[in-house]
Amino acid sequence: MLRLPRRYLDLGLLSLFVVAAVTIPGSMTVLAATPALDALEADAVASLQAEYDILIGKPEPARTLLPRVTDFGVAQSPAQRAQSVLHRRTFNADHGLTFTNAVVALRNTTLDLAANQARLHAVEDITLEFVSSHYAHDPARDRTTSLIGHTFVYKFDGARWSLASDELDLFPMSKHGGPRPPYPPAQAEPRSATTRSGGPQAAPLMDGVYDRSAAQNYIRQYAQNYNPAYRSFEGGGSGGDCTNFVSQVMWAGGWVERTGWYLDWNYWWYDFFNPIQTRTWTYTNAFQYFFANSGRGQFLSYLVDLSIGDVIQIDFDSDGEIDHGMVVDDKVSSTLDGVFVSHHTYPAYHRPLSEVLAGHPIPPASYWAEHVIGTSP
Repeated sequence: MLRLPRRYLDLGLLSLFVVAAVTIPGSMTVLAATPALDALEADAVASLQAEYDILIGKPEPARTLLPRVTDFGVAQSPAQRAQSVLHRRTFNADHGLTFTNAVVALRNTTLDLAANQARLHAVEDITLEFVSSHYAHDPARDRTTSLIGHTFVYKFDGARWSLASDELDLFPMSKHGGPRPPYPPAQAEPRSATTRSGGPQAAPLMDGVYDRSAAQNYIRQYAQNYNPAYRSFEGGGSGGDCTNFVSQVMWAGGWVERTGWYLDWNYWWYDFFNPIQTRTWTYTNAFQYFFANSGRGQFLSYLVDLSIGDVIQIDFDSDGEIDHGMVVDDKVSSTLDGVFVSHHTYPAYHRPLSEVLAGHPIPPASYWAEHVIGTSP
């Protein structure tokens, strides 16, 4: 196998050589011409654009969707993938949100070549613009951005290279720590039609000295551009970087370290000089335990009652292990499309909450709304 990073592929040298051989019956060998990287990238972008054309409601998508292996390792046929996108569009529309434009690009591309197959590894950089029926439109605010890892698989048929499938990077489930404490889950829907249309929230709680503006500024700066002062926990069996990012936001908002044995869920701290931190800093279940038992937070009954700097945790497969954590980066109404979240592990900034729920149609009892009420003890 030949693996080439972008800096070499940009030289254009590969287009001059034959680097793969395909063996066919009769002992005849057909030489597969090395594909031009720009052509592969353009094909991959077009395949992604076709998905977003469905999401934004274009009458005729640019092309048929590809088979896909999802971030949970589930194989989807083109029809199943299209149905999933239609579900997202319908769910969001039912909650007042309509996507109006999609701008997609690729970054960090590398290419693996072996026989008659090429695998293009890339990060999708997607910006989605939207409007809501629940609040006044602001073009500068009403857009969400995400970075999504892909492997695009191409096949050589003896004459040309064709894009055959799209594999998303597997979502690194946490699976760390002990069983989740039985804290009450949150309901996705508001309590009444009044709150659904942007009416009053639940009675506000005391925030203590938690600085929500500082938390919001930190999210804006580091949701997609990781803070180099912290270690990253992406991949490698570490369970992902989502709770590490949540803890960073808590620290930026004023949470005080509680020192003690790093495996004890009653403590919360991070060592900037040595590669060690408490379980509560990086592991989802442990963070939730500390959140509840430290006196720093309260569980809300409804996701739409969350405030800027608060936390949402999710158990994707309802197995008692919390798999993901997000932070609220903005709020413009008490509706599912008016609460916005950011997260690591698939870095994303300013995602409408309705879009998160549409992308993960799992039991409502798998979401926890965690409102920060203080920074110590």
